[in-house]
Amino acid sequence: MKYGTKTVKLLLACAVVFAISYFYLLYYRNAFYDLTADEGYIIYGAKRVLDGQILYKDFFQFYPPGDFYLLAFVFKLFGYSFIMARETAVVIDSLINTLLFYFSYKAIRSWYAILPPLFFLILGYPNWMQYSHYWSSMLFLFISLAFFLIYLEQKKSIYIFSTGIFTGITGLFLQTPAAYVSLLLLFLLISEGRQGLLRKVLFYVAGIGIPLIIAFGFIAYQGALLDFISQQYFMSKIYPEAVTFNPIALYFRHFGKYSVIFMIYTGIAILSGGALIFFKKKLSHPVKIIFIGNIVLFFTSSSRMDFDHILVNSAMVFVVVLLPVKWLLDYLKHKHNWGFKGAIIAWNITAVILVLWGVISMKTNIHNIHTSAYNLNFNGTSVWTFNQKEAYKIKEFFPEAKKMLGGDQSVFVYQYCPIINVFMHLHNPVYIDWIPALTDMPDYGPYGFERAVQELIKKKTQYIIYCNWPQDYIDAVLKTEGKLYHVNVLDKYIASAFTPILKVNELILYKKHS
Repeated sequence: MKYGTKTVKLLLACAVVFAISYFYLLYYRNAFYDLTADEGYIIYGAKRVLDGQILYKDFFQFYPPGDFYLLAFVFKLFGYSFIMARETAVVIDSLINTLLFYFSYKAIRSWYAILPPLFFLILGYPNWMQYSHYWSSMLFLFISLAFFLIYLEQKKSIYIFSTGIFTGITGLFLQTPAAYVSLLLLFLLISEGRQGLLRKVLFYVAGIGIPLIIAFGFIAYQGALLDFISQQYFMSKIYPEAVTFNPIALYFRHFGKYSVIFMIYTGIAILSGGALIFFKKKLSHPVKIIFIGNIVLFFTSSSRMDFDHILVNSAMVFVVVLLPVKWLLDYLKHKHNWGFKGAIIAWNITAVILVLWGVISMKTNIHNIHTSAYNLNFNGTSVWTFNQKEAYKIKEFFPEAKKMLGGDQSVFVYQYCPIINVFMHLHNPVYIDWIPALTDMPDYGPYGFERAVQELIKKKTQYIIYCNWPQDYIDAVLKTEGKLYHVNVLDKYIASAFTPILKVNELILYKKHS
């Protein structure tokens, strides 16, 4: 295949964006996010897969299988460690930023297309610098959108099929973006007209099915498919927010200092949808893809619409807000040449200032990491944090806890911090890696407290590390959700059979009575 000069230049520019993104994000690779961060479930779950345990059958997990098998594969090649998981995240995030630049340039066709990836690099990633299913699913979502853009430009069915494959892969990492992008891309295919529609839809659906059939066929072969289905059903009952979307409830729930940002974020998504419906024929193919991507990411964040989740899913927003600038400049160029010259000079000056702000911000952030971060050694793993309270907990609790454990690695971490298993090289003796205790339900049936108690007794577990969110946060969540915390059988078992021997803030080490 021969590439034109413009294509080669675009590919070289993408390579430069990837390199800049990668080397900047390396400064955040060792950032300690939080003991309760979701990455703990994924990293430790991947370790359990690496050790030969069967996902869903040998341990509980309601996330799709993609991240566990991807990280287990990475650990198999390069070794199991927190840093290797974060290195994987840095590569994934750098690829996302590169694709964001690709979409931005295809839509804007000017040098200032660098602004969206620059802003996302500064505002998005550092606020969620962890291995996350949001990042992995976003990467494959963007790849599927890139293939669909190529299809729109070249009208070759193979690209519809490729789009379907990566849509299916997206669903193996997070269901919501895969579901929403499927619906929106099918809408675009149908809107193209009836000619060849059935063939195009079949190609797309077949592509989606292939990775799903392979993955869940493997899960069924391992005898874990029914476990997966029952765990998904179970989570839909105790955590319905994960599978429903109610924007009105979200606004009332989060009405406060970020409510204006929520409204702007939602308004941009609504405008994107309106443009796709009413002005579809006037939009360029790259702009259609950007609007679709923005809508998908908006709905992906809808079940957890807080400021952090908005930043994670704001990638396409940075492109959308630039489009009116491009359209205004294009209009002036064709209708008012005299006005265009002044406008393009003013905008180029503004864009240069924004780029300089971005560069200065990156340099300042790196300087702050070198001068203001608390550098920690977490059982042999070097990490850093700006959070003085977290730094204190790590320094005071874990070295002492390691001494008290005396080499015992069979330790149960309760309720919400599997990342401790990763840092301390512990082995969870029970089926459950985490228990979502912020609910008014007293038990979780086959996946909850009673089972954990029986396994702790059976395996004669001597130590338990209690780790949860700060109590003021727990109280705020319970109040917002209108729920009460019920003392459960696991709480009662720990209180009756264990003694606290070390306590630092919310961290407690328990030892079983002699």
